Amino acid sequence: MLYYTDYESNTTDLKVEFYGFEDCKPNQSYGPEVRDLFVLHFIRSGKGTFYVGENTYHLGEGDFFLLLPKVETYYQADSNDPWSYFWIGLNGNKIINYLQQSSLFNDMILRNLSKENIVKFDDKFSSIIDLMGLNNFNTYYHLSLFEKTYSLLRLLITVSPSNDNNQLTQKKKYVIQLKNYLDSNYSKEVTIAEIANKMALNRSYLSRIFKEEYDISPKNYLTHLRMEKAKQLLIDTEQSISSISEVSGYKDVLTFSAAFKLHTKYSPTHFRQTYDSKNQAIIRSNQ
Repeated sequence: MLYYTDYESNTTDLKVEFYGFEDCKPNQSYGPEVRDLFVLHFIRSGKGTFYVGENTYHLGEGDFFLLLPKVETYYQADSNDPWSYFWIGLNGNKIINYLQQSSLFNDMILRNLSKENIVKFDDKFSSIIDLMGLNNFNTYYHLSLFEKTYSLLRLLITVSPSNDNNQLTQKKKYVIQLKNYLDSNYSKEVTIAEIANKMALNRSYLSRIFKEEYDISPKNYLTHLRMEKAKQLLIDTEQSISSISEVSGYKDVLTFSAAFKLHTKYSPTHFRQTYDSKNQAIIRSNQ
């Protein structure tokens, strides 16, 4: 069973796109497929095989496998003892940061958990599945879903900490620190130069190593965060343009409008009036 979450949380840190469980039939398979988000699977019983790149993994009860964005994967249930598994689709600005704290991020599989931890994970996923009967526009549902998902991620990090955490280069630490700061403070009037000064680093150096790591300059990343927040508010709320401008990190509404049009090719007002929620696209017209 697959369940999509429709509640608009107005947060970009973590998004639970869907979750579910399935009792697979013998040899039931999925893929080869490329996802655009992270999908975490936990095998409740049975066996199956997970294929990624040149690697083949034979997995069973209590094991995890993780689908990464832009990575082609294929997985198939065993012919004699097909697996049953839970899954949860995760997105958001900080989901990479969370998952990187676990060895599962690099390995894409997690095996040999203790029986005690297998029971804990089964309980975590079961509690999320139990939310299916609730109205997912309900505030209680929303808070419960995020509480249980964060608890699941915390347990994952606890039982399978990343081996790379203590081996990060100083350069890597700098870019992670900058990204985390931007993720949390994009709504404020911040500049890359100010952040670099606080970190006692040269702005050009910080920008260069950030772009090397994430393939986008920190300035453009900051703009992307602000524009995504603005688009979300324009679509989901009735806040004024000036209010959205301030929440998105722009004190001057004219500067915000110019930046928004440069980023999206539409004015904020036109975007709000012509956005087609069903098809997630702008209804084109002459401006």
